[in-house]
Amino acid sequence: MRTPDRTQDMTRRRDTSGADGAPAARHGATRSRQMRRSVHLALLLSACAAVAPAAVLAQGTAAPEKPAVTSPFAADRAASVPSGLTPDGVAAPLAFPETPVVLAWGEVPGAAEYHVEVSDTPGFSRVVWEADTAETVAAPEVVLPDGEYWWRVRATDAAGTAGAWSGVARFAKTWPNAITGARLAAVPGGPAVSHLRLNPYLSWNAVPGAKSYDVQIAAGDGFAAPVLTGEKNSEPFLTPAAAGVLPDDTYAWRVRARDPKDNPGPWTLGGTFTKAWVAPRVVEPADGASVHDLSLRWEAVEGAESYEVQVTSREHNWLGSHLKVTGTTTSTSFTPTIQEVAAQGMTFGDHWWRVRPTVNGVTGTWSDVHKLTWRAPTPGEVTAPGVVQLGVAGDSDTGLMPRLAWEPVDGARIYRVDIATDPQFNHIVASDLTATPSWTPRTPLADNRVGTGYHWRVVWGVSATPIDPDWQIGEADATAASGTFRKQTRVTLGSPADGGVIQQPALLTWSPVPGVARYEVQLSRDHQFAGDATRTETVWGTGGVPGTMRDRDTRLPDGTWSWRVRAVDGGGAGQTWSPAGQFTLSSPRPAQAQPADGARVVHAPLLRWSPVASACGYQVQVSADPSFAGAEPLATAQTALVPPRAGVTTPGVNHWRVRADYCNGGAGQWSPARSFRSVRPPSFNLNSVPASVEYRRQMTVSGQLMDNGAPVRRARLHLERRLAGAGAYRPAGTVRTDRRGRYRFRLIAVRTADYRLVWRGTAAKPGGAAAFSLKVKPRVTFRLAAGRVVRTTRLLVRGSVFPRRPAVVQVRSSDGWETVRRVAPTSRRFAVRIGTGRLGPGRVRLRLLVPRDAGRRFVAASSRQRGVLVYDRFVVR
Repeated sequence: MRTPDRTQDMTRRRDTSGADGAPAARHGATRSRQMRRSVHLALLLSACAAVAPAAVLAQGTAAPEKPAVTSPFAADRAASVPSGLTPDGVAAPLAFPETPVVLAWGEVPGAAEYHVEVSDTPGFSRVVWEADTAETVAAPEVVLPDGEYWWRVRATDAAGTAGAWSGVARFAKTWPNAITGARLAAVPGGPAVSHLRLNPYLSWNAVPGAKSYDVQIAAGDGFAAPVLTGEKNSEPFLTPAAAGVLPDDTYAWRVRARDPKDNPGPWTLGGTFTKAWVAPRVVEPADGASVHDLSLRWEAVEGAESYEVQVTSREHNWLGSHLKVTGTTTSTSFTPTIQEVAAQGMTFGDHWWRVRPTVNGVTGTWSDVHKLTWRAPTPGEVTAPGVVQLGVAGDSDTGLMPRLAWEPVDGARIYRVDIATDPQFNHIVASDLTATPSWTPRTPLADNRVGTGYHWRVVWGVSATPIDPDWQIGEADATAASGTFRKQTRVTLGSPADGGVIQQPALLTWSPVPGVARYEVQLSRDHQFAGDATRTETVWGTGGVPGTMRDRDTRLPDGTWSWRVRAVDGGGAGQTWSPAGQFTLSSPRPAQAQPADGARVVHAPLLRWSPVASACGYQVQVSADPSFAGAEPLATAQTALVPPRAGVTTPGVNHWRVRADYCNGGAGQWSPARSFRSVRPPSFNLNSVPASVEYRRQMTVSGQLMDNGAPVRRARLHLERRLAGAGAYRPAGTVRTDRRGRYRFRLIAVRTADYRLVWRGTAAKPGGAAAFSLKVKPRVTFRLAAGRVVRTTRLLVRGSVFPRRPAVVQVRSSDGWETVRRVAPTSRRFAVRIGTGRLGPGRVRLRLLVPRDAGRRFVAASSRQRGVLVYDRFVVR
């Protein structure tokens, strides 16, 4: 064994030499050291002879049946304490999901099972996770909240006797879940903006290990009363377009991630933005124009599904009797009906009008107010009596209705417009009355179901009352001219490209349609969009990510999907579906990290892999069958798992694979299958190591390395040490086995530490490790100068503490041990006097206690208890 420096606990290095292969002490080339070789050899042979039978039994050699299983833990309870707990430190927290919580400890000879407990309190008053395992490593299947944890383990032997608890180790777990890349765009997938007209499209970088996200939008920064809250969205994207439209205002937005156990991370402010919807731009009539046709027209406002129109007879007055017309239309032109004109007594003269957009109950800005003068048509503007000349209506491929206009008829005071789906007008779908020679349907018509489109006609009368219009022509007369127009809403799909393969649910986009504010999106695995596998969502916008189109939406499962979009008009009716697009969602496969493909492992190994975005957990299959037939998936929320030993064929070849679990959104793709060969572990057959030892005492460690029932000759064993409070083991020396696999070395106890002997494996054989702990306590002596003492006098006590440490003298009381004097010796030995007034009369017991070292270099140590008789002296005169 090689000592790195003189301060190391290990003081000898042994190697194999000589004909019999026994370890020889390398003390130099002096004769005296060579003479001691025979003594060391005798000690080694006796130690190895004692452990050799245990090595054979440890390999599962058949033994005669016994009436009862003996309990090694009952015979030697100190040997049942697990040691070498890793991790044990909070300086470097385990970062989820890249670094899973993996708990490991040294094997306890004779242990059949281990029970592991994790607590968020040092006294284990609340256990947050516990499990039983046959391995010396465990990986919780749940994700623990961020914080500091304490954990311990104890073994149970084959007789069912539970051993002593190990020492308590600590670890800290953290989740780097700060949101980055927050962006607000005015159009799906567009550049970042701070001012927009319609709904914002919010996106951010995916957080590794996040199952879902919460988003809030609030006016100003009033998140106590947010105007929109999106909870548990499965993708890093959200838009109010999934729920409605925001009113004009200044807003702030924030987002946070949730882990697979729904533990939320901190809120991250995404920024502020201003939403200001534009006002319509008036087209005609021109401001101040004199017209006989009350046809009001304006340009379409993107995102508007309807418009509110007002006409007043007095400028600036939009209430009361002066307000002549208030109407709503889904088109960009408006003609008052005969009923609206008559309701408020609207007559020829000066009028003012304005218009504003509306969507989902949210109104926009009023347009500029325009003046018009309504008058009767002049003789040059009318046609011959009894003749109706229709204008060209024009076809529509949007959500807007065409404006129907005709030449005014001489003497006509009322017109009726009929719209039908057939030229015989047997199926009239819309009809209305107007006093002026134009009309636009207020509610959108359905898209044509036949290629001929719609038919429309105008019938005129000479009376202005709808009750008795006095129609001047019959509906079948040739003078009742008719026309046609087509109406077929067209939606053009954007991304993703048809037939593409994507790894994450993509942002689906499509072209805006004038006169349409909301759209219906369908996704289906059936190209005919039939069956239960079809998803239908409504979006008040031109883009969305599947999984975020409604609150608490689930992730889109993997597979080939067809998708299509149709406009929903202002009347709430869906129009013609777009041609179907197609894409294939193939989620990323986890990248397997350990064990290496084809590696030899001991029993059930620790399986690890890389995290997958948006996964809430993982499914793992382990099977001796490479086709995994009948293998039940094992579930975990971490990126590590130790399969049950019962599910691993030992010895034998096993196969394993892993895939992401999206919970309600299905599962991802299986990783490629890997294999490992499971073998039985090597046995170190360590001798019994004392639970604690005094400072500077020598301790012999010996054993025999066996692998599958055979001794491992000439093996190099690496001794590693971890000081109390440290997080990792560090090299402390090496030692070799002889021809029979035996080894022996000595340690000098100078400080508390965990040790482990490591046999590093090769491609042919897996390695192993045997852990043990060395708890070092100061050497303590304590004596009293007298066996009896008069109370109120001072008692002389002597003692020693090596190495020099502060100590306390304590007295035994009904409440336990109480300190009566503190001792801070300036040398190894001390002599102090203590007052006996606090001791009370009678026989009392005293001891010297050295508390645990602040740096955990030494454990607490106490002396033997010493008794003294304390009495009162009375003088009778």
